[in-house]
Amino acid sequence: MAGHQAPRQLHPDQPAHGLPRRGRRPEWPGRQPVTRARGFTLLEVLVALTLTSLLVVALFGGFRAGIRSWHTVERHTAQVEEPRQLNSLLYRHLGQMVPAAFGDREDGGHEAAFFGEAQRVRYVAPLAMSANGLPYVFELTSNQQGRPGVWVRFGPYQEGKSAEAVLADAEYQQVSKTLGVTFAYYGAGDDFSQIERWTDTYKSDQLPRLVSLRIAGSDRAWPAMTFAVTQVGKPRD
Repeated sequence: MAGHQAPRQLHPDQPAHGLPRRGRRPEWPGRQPVTRARGFTLLEVLVALTLTSLLVVALFGGFRAGIRSWHTVERHTAQVEEPRQLNSLLYRHLGQMVPAAFGDREDGGHEAAFFGEAQRVRYVAPLAMSANGLPYVFELTSNQQGRPGVWVRFGPYQEGKSAEAVLADAEYQQVSKTLGVTFAYYGAGDDFSQIERWTDTYKSDQLPRLVSLRIAGSDRAWPAMTFAVTQVGKPRD
């Protein structure tokens, strides 16, 4: 029939009067359904916090163990490095001893350049850093004037001067802070019988054959090291 309008078709969930039915959400054509985001439960949060705490504790424990190991290695290296340097110094010097003598004595005589005591040794040897191998007077001592450690002083050898005059202006330099040394010498020394033996005091115009060095640290003892004394060059008067 002309002019007749077809009846309006309603949504299945919508009643005839245009209101949604009770108990069901309205679903309009072309509209996506709304979904709610699901959160974490209290149990899940507690488990996550516990695992995170255990991981942090494990990492911190490993970090502390690494720091302790680093300090232990540094301390052990320092304990080994100082005896090694002292051993290298004596090995180089005692292997190229210069047979020299000091003058300027009151009686007009001379004094042997090499002199050894239990905690002090003096000798003449080339300085590694000097040009042309010029001889220097070295004095190595332990517990210098009550100060712990190993100390050394040196000065250029000058003929006609006494050892005290040569080393008067030389300052002591500390080789080690924690070590102590004792010396022993093998040779005839001042013994007129010329019988060679070990002694803790040596004073003679002739160089000793051997020098023994004992190093004692604050927490450990090192085995004795023995060096052969080698004369280099002609005697210097």
